[in-house]
Amino acid sequence: MAELAPKCQSTLVNAPALRLRRTPIRMYRSTITNQSKSCELCLTDVTLIEDRLRKRNSAKQALRLKTRGDVYKACNFDSIVTDVTDKPFLPERSLDFVVSNCVLSHIPPSILHPELLALRAMLKDTGYMCMMIGHDDHWSFHDHLVNQFNYYRYSDTYYQAIFDTKFEYQNRLAKPEWPPIFDRARLEIVDYHANVTDESRAQIRALPHLANRFAKYPLEELAVIHSYFLLRKMPDALDH
Repeated sequence: MAELAPKCQSTLVNAPALRLRRTPIRMYRSTITNQSKSCELCLTDVTLIEDRLRKRNSAKQALRLKTRGDVYKACNFDSIVTDVTDKPFLPERSLDFVVSNCVLSHIPPSILHPELLALRAMLKDTGYMCMMIGHDDHWSFHDHLVNQFNYYRYSDTYYQAIFDTKFEYQNRLAKPEWPPIFDRARLEIVDYHANVTDESRAQIRALPHLANRFAKYPLEELAVIHSYFLLRKMPDALDH
């Protein structure tokens, strides 16, 4: 009995040691898990860096292109320059999306309607057009003392005699004048966004007077700097 006692005591003494050995294992398991997460983050970072490098290399390659034709070829673009604006220059119903960035405001109304009809003919029945139109007086770009909407002061006759040139032509179509034009071309306005600011409202208020053509429109519509029209073809029995 005396000999067994020390063994029992030894067992009791060793028990805490066994519990102590389990603690580092839990710590190691936690450390390994955290390291795995860190590795995943590292891999993600590497992927982002590689993507940025690829984009940077693509940009460098683009800068080495010497001609506009080389740029178009690299981007898989077809450049079509034509003065025939009243007929489709691509197959009918061949375009999914048409984008115009501050172009329509520089097209005379007599050309604008047939050109919109031509664009409509090239648009697929399920396609859309996004038209951004600038309404501010472009002469104010050259003289910052000029009111942003200075050309709303003048009648068509006076403006054409004094300001119109083939280098800086503007049709001066205000925002309220565009919906009827699109409607006549059988284009439906799906969505519309106006860029109006407190400063643009102040610019309209600062004008000494408005020409009769524009005086009938609300200030809020005259103060539109840019219009963004999303259009699609109206259903037409002649199209089917």
